[in-house]
Amino acid sequence: QAQRVGVARMLVTRPSLLVVDDLSSALDEATEAELWSRLMSSGPVTIVASSNRPNVIEMADQVIEVVDGRCRVIRGSRSQQNS
Repeated sequence: QAQRVGVARMLVTRPSLLVVDDLSSALDEATEAELWSRLMSSGPVTIVASSNRPNVIEMADQVIEVVDGRCRVIRGSRSQQNS
């Protein structure tokens, strides 16, 4: 319930920075797709998301893997990939 209130608050306030931990883990596939679609179309926003769900990772401009306290970029920005 608290997660749903937080998601609703995000969609209404449209912050410029979101830091989320497995935001859509408790959602079904259709609801998750709708949530991410609304977040991505709500205007300029930087989202820092912790997730192991492939569909969330696929949407990312950058992916950073953290293993044993060390960070490594495993995929750069989309603009870097397209050049």
